[in-house]
Amino acid sequence: MIARILLGLLAMGGIAAAFVAPSFAHQPRDAGSDRARPPVVRVGEVTAVDAGHARRFSGQLRGAHRGQLAFTIGGRLSARPVEIGDRVAAGDVLARLDPLPLQNRVAAARARLRRIEAELAQSRRTHVRTERLALARALPDMELEQTGSTVESLEASRDEAQAELSEARRQLREGTLRAPFDGVVGDVLVEPGEMVSLGAPVVVYSDADGLELEVEVPERILSAIEVGRTVAVDLPLLGRTVEAEVVGVGHVAADRGRLFPVVVRLPAAEGLRPGVTAELVLEVERAAGHAVPIEAVVNPGGAQPSVFVVVDDVVHERTVDVARVVGSKAIVTGVSPGDRVVIGGHAGLISGETVEVAR
Repeated sequence: MIARILLGLLAMGGIAAAFVAPSFAHQPRDAGSDRARPPVVRVGEVTAVDAGHARRFSGQLRGAHRGQLAFTIGGRLSARPVEIGDRVAAGDVLARLDPLPLQNRVAAARARLRRIEAELAQSRRTHVRTERLALARALPDMELEQTGSTVESLEASRDEAQAELSEARRQLREGTLRAPFDGVVGDVLVEPGEMVSLGAPVVVYSDADGLELEVEVPERILSAIEVGRTVAVDLPLLGRTVEAEVVGVGHVAADRGRLFPVVVRLPAAEGLRPGVTAELVLEVERAAGHAVPIEAVVNPGGAQPSVFVVVDDVVHERTVDVARVVGSKAIVTGVSPGDRVVIGGHAGLISGETVEVAR
C-alpha cells in the first residue's frame, strides 16, 4: 500500500516537472548579451606615389634610310651574292640579271649605228658631187634637193641609233643592282633563276648606322610628345636603355583606333641593328596624389566619389578626386599617406560610426 502511494507521488512529480521546464527554457537572457556588435571592416593604407607615370610602346628598330631595292628593267636573276643580315658597303653588288640579252641589245644597237653612219658618209659624198654638178648646171636642182634630204634623214637615223645604243648600255648597267650606301640586308625576296619584272622588289635594304623606332600612341598622350624631345628607349633583349630623339609626330590617325605614329632616332651603338625589339618609354599624365586600393573608392565614376577613413575605430567619409587608375590602385586627392581606408564592409556604413577592424 505504501509502495503504491510512493509510485503515484513520483508520477505526479514528473508531470509537474514537464510543465515547469518549458517556463524555465523561455526565460529572457541578460539584456547586455543581445547588444549589436559594431560592423566589421577591412582596411588598407594610403601610400604616396611618384607624380610621373610611365607608358611603354613596343616596336622594332629599323634603318633610318631604308627601302626595297628593285631593277629598272626585267629579266632572269642570275646571281644574288648577299643573304639576310649581310653588311655591305656602298657600290657592292646585291643582285645581277642575266647579262646576255642585255649585251646582245648593246651589240645590235652598236651595229645599227655603224651601218647608219656608213650610209650617212656615203650620202654626204653624193650630196657634195651633186652640189658641184648643180652649180655647173649639169644636173637639175631637184636632184640636189633629194640628196640633201637623204643626208638629213640619215642624220636623224644616226641620232636615233646613238640614243638606242646609249639606252642599251644603260640597261646593261642597270642589270646589276648595287648598294646605294653602307647598310644591312634586311630580307631577300627573289632567288637566282627566277624571273624579275620591272620594279619588283628584290632586296630589302636599310642603313647600318642610323636607326629609328616607330610606334603608335593614343591621342590623349600626344601633348606629352614633341619633336626634338629626348626620350628613353629600352632594349629588353640587350638589357640596356639608350636615349633617343623624337624626329616625327603624326597628327593624322591611320585608322579608327585613333593611334598616331611617333618616330624616334637612336644614335649608333654596338649591338644595335634593324629588327631588334625596343620599347619607347614616355613619362606622361603627371598628376599629384596618393594611391589607395581601388576597392576603397565608393562611387568612383560618380559626381562625388569618396572613401571611408578609419580613425580610432571610427569611420569618417571623405570626398576625393580620382585622378586616374593605375593597376589595382586609384590615384586620389583628399587623403594623406598612412591613412587607413575601408576596403571591405562598406555596406550600410555611416560617417561617425564605430567599427571593428578585422585583424
